[in-house]
Amino acid sequence: FFDETRIVDWILEIGRKASRYGNYNDYLRDSIFVADYNGKPTLDEFDKVSKKVGSCSLTETLKIFNENKLNHYEGIFGDYYVYTEELPEFDWKISNETDEICGYRCRKATAEFRGRTWDAWYAEEIQISNGPLKFGGLPGLILKIEDEKKEHIFEAIQLRKSNKDVGYQLRSFRIPTDRKTFNKMMYDFRTDVVGFLGGELPAAVKPDGTTALPHRRLFYNPVEID
Repeated sequence: FFDETRIVDWILEIGRKASRYGNYNDYLRDSIFVADYNGKPTLDEFDKVSKKVGSCSLTETLKIFNENKLNHYEGIFGDYYVYTEELPEFDWKISNETDEICGYRCRKATAEFRGRTWDAWYAEEIQISNGPLKFGGLPGLILKIEDEKKEHIFEAIQLRKSNKDVGYQLRSFRIPTDRKTFNKMMYDFRTDVVGFLGGELPAAVKPDGTTALPHRRLFYNPVEID
């Protein structure tokens, strides 16, 4: 039913103490706020910049190296949540297969992670054990990773150095939860929006009298199945 490919730009910022993986438009918007409005835009300025940069997302993953943990932030229908877990461990199987990504020679590694098999390409030249989302644990930076069905593909398109620390704004309005609980809530919301919200609405009806959208489902194909 859903055969549309969706492409979204994200950014992985890697600092000395932590890394942040989040929506690029969100990063761009916040950078403009700091550069042009001293980090404190008015509501009108906020709306103006937001319209300029396009759709943003409050979904982000913050890895805290010295604590060996990560915080994952994500929203469900206007409510925003955070859960903390230890940095995942991966049993990578490294092969001799290589590819070139962003001008770097990358080696291939494969691992199982929460219900999916993942193929990663990492650059040994960049000796940073990190990658998009929660991925890492290889002797080099992961520049591309995809599941075996190619339903989720993350690939670097540009790398650049910065002398600035990773900036992060504490968000006090996040609701604390845990990964399993959050994933269950997201599943319930995406597969039955009306039921999740605790309401009952009549299903859409076609001209012939049959139900058009009996379950009112949204697209749901998570990275983590387990």
